[in-house]
Amino acid sequence: MRDAYHPTTLPVPDPSELQSRERAGQASAHTQDVTLAQRAFAGDRAAIDELASRLRCIGRILAARNARAGRVLTAEDLEDLGQEVVVSIWAQLPSYRGIGPIEAWTHSYCDHAFRNAARKRGHAGRVFREIADESKIPDRHASNDGPDAGLQVCLDRLSAADQWVIHKKHYDCATLEEIAAESEMNLNTLKSRYTRALQQLRQCLAGKSA
Repeated sequence: MRDAYHPTTLPVPDPSELQSRERAGQASAHTQDVTLAQRAFAGDRAAIDELASRLRCIGRILAARNARAGRVLTAEDLEDLGQEVVVSIWAQLPSYRGIGPIEAWTHSYCDHAFRNAARKRGHAGRVFREIADESKIPDRHASNDGPDAGLQVCLDRLSAADQWVIHKKHYDCATLEEIAAESEMNLNTLKSRYTRALQQLRQCLAGKSA
């Protein structure tokens, strides 16, 4: 007759040992991600394909971020922003050290890019008020599509150089001194260009409000 089966009591693992094993497993996975990033940056086709698949999370991250922010960006904006994030991440692949998985590393780039895009989008009404309010043009006359649309029409009528100065001053919030330094333009010359461009914008917007 066979002996009755008596289950053996298994030893309870030390919690610190479990944590060490978990950290070791994570470190191994992240090391593999570092290798993947290095191979992809070096042009390995298989690594590029795998990384591209992993980076599909960018669209989901940006969409979720946009939803939480009240959908301040359009679908087209998100698509363009996603491409910008991919380019940024690709350029920074050599700096990836595996502190976290690639997806977590990607998330920080997505968050930074989204914040900048949303901030610039939020500048539209402020820029209109900076330019239009000073010339007594009410927001309601800007455009049926909102102040940004009417302002953009008038901006498009400026020269490329004048548009750049207006964008640097009102959208990027740069000082005239900073713009002059960046463009290597004489400060007085820049001030004249800015004043002329601002006057043209105000005249355009005033005509739209009539």
